[in-house]
Amino acid sequence: MFLDAYNDIGLEKDAMTWKVMPLIGFSGNVKQSLGEVVLLVYAEGVNMSTKFLVIDCASS
Repeated sequence: MFLDAYNDIGLEKDAMTWKVMPLIGFSGNVKQSLGEVVLLVYAEGVNMSTKFLVIDCASS
């Protein structure tokens, strides 16, 4: 999840667990995550807790 999206949905900073993790793109570029957040996701009649990594970079 992009940091802008995280902020746009109004999550508090303390909702995120700060955890640095390297993410490698298709081009081989490495970007570090800021942390992770667990959100309740609803899809096709099922509610499920889902973990998202939060990254501070521009989305395409």
